[in-house]
Amino acid sequence: MAKEEEVLQGQIIREESERPGAAPGEKTWWLNYRFPIHRKGKPPLIGGISVDVTEIHRTKEELEKTTEKLRRVCP
Repeated sequence: MAKEEEVLQGQIIREESERPGAAPGEKTWWLNYRFPIHRKGKPPLIGGISVDVTEIHRTKEELEKTTEKLRRVCP
């Protein structure tokens, strides 16, 4: 079943996507939600929202690098 069909049947879809950034070689990460919008007496619509979570990803990567360095120094 296509994700749009799942949304129209009442499911909320949460996905994360990676997109090109403003500078060459740069990446951004987005958290995307699709959800049904029910309207009385009318067919449902699909709504959506995307949130830029790039800073969270970059912070997580830095934390992982730091943790790995600490494991090498203090086994």
